[in-house]
Amino acid sequence: MSSITRYRRGIAVLVSLCASNASFAQSPASSVRDSAGIRIVENARPFWTARTAWTLSAKPVLLIGGRAEPGHSFARVGASTRLGDGRIVVAERAEMHLRIFDSTGRYQGTLGRKGQKPGEFPDIGMIARLPGDSLAVESVPYTSIFSPDGQFVRQVHYGPFAPGLLQVPFVAVIGRFPDGTAVVGDFPQGRRGGRGSARWVDSSTLLMVDASGAVTRKIDRVPAASFGASVNAPTPLTFGPELVHASAANHIYIGFGSEYAIRQYDARWTLRRIIRRSWTPRPLLATEITAYVDAWMTLWSTDTGPLRERDRLARLNATFPDSLPAFVDFLASPSGELWLRDADLAGAATCACLTSVSAAPSSWTVFAASGQWLGQVKMPKGFTPAEVGRDYVLGQTRDADGLLRLAMYRIIKPAE
Repeated sequence: MSSITRYRRGIAVLVSLCASNASFAQSPASSVRDSAGIRIVENARPFWTARTAWTLSAKPVLLIGGRAEPGHSFARVGASTRLGDGRIVVAERAEMHLRIFDSTGRYQGTLGRKGQKPGEFPDIGMIARLPGDSLAVESVPYTSIFSPDGQFVRQVHYGPFAPGLLQVPFVAVIGRFPDGTAVVGDFPQGRRGGRGSARWVDSSTLLMVDASGAVTRKIDRVPAASFGASVNAPTPLTFGPELVHASAANHIYIGFGSEYAIRQYDARWTLRRIIRRSWTPRPLLATEITAYVDAWMTLWSTDTGPLRERDRLARLNATFPDSLPAFVDFLASPSGELWLRDADLAGAATCACLTSVSAAPSSWTVFAASGQWLGQVKMPKGFTPAEVGRDYVLGQTRDADGLLRLAMYRIIKPAE
């Protein structure tokens, strides 16, 4: 699972956060009500106008890579984060290490390497910036903690787990709280579907763990992945809704793309807020499935003749959802603004997914920390964000020649 996540906000002529929240309470575009202590935010339309909407800078304010210098050639960029002093940390998954750059993009060195010994990574998923700029590097089946100066501190192994509790014997981190506790979840295998169903949703079991990785309690079971029936075993549903999650401002946020709703939990896993926005599911057309399959075959198939056509027909006849999900990726800013990526088929053939490096500018729905729907922000073609800060977006970019680099764009907020 990936920790996938998105956020942000801006306000008309107002210049203060307090003023924006006061304005929100009166906004006819949104309504707020309490139900059994849970704040429910219903958004009918976005708050921004054409004049107040946020945009990104026309060009990156920082571009790393593409130079004939050590550390500036990338093959598989993964997660990235910006530290408090401006340093940039990025995962190079081809070599399974972290690269460190100063605030100007100058290469400073690496952390870790491929392996399973202390300070090594069997894989690299999320990179979480902890209080004080320590780093938590998520792998399966453990997390590696590094100090702000890059020294390896410890490995955190999760468990033990009660027999039969999980579908697989390992977990992924869903989110973290500042006190060192975290929420982890297992990986659905499609075994919990209805008998005879063509499509179904399987859930992930969520557990609270302490800073040492020990399980303190089972907290929830949430929808996590969509599956379709197949001859041998359940198959993940291509373009089906999936669990998205993010953590920020002492809260964890989760959503599942079958509806436009985000749930916000505090450190005791008490549901504090449900954020909704108006949304009409967009049908997935047969012509779009055909175009996707043909693009996939062009990119990846090495078969020829009847074998190729047989493979193409099998893919065309696979199970797809009736509509695209409400969102496909999720980021949260340190102050709790939420960014969710809208579903788009552009570039989907590169990974058989909706979270690829987009072949067109990607659109992100932005919510204020209060839950107000602010509007949409367009990300540049070929750019995939990994982190959103107060005034920047950081991620990987691929240019027309296929050159992979790390880019940071400035967020332009006309109202501030």
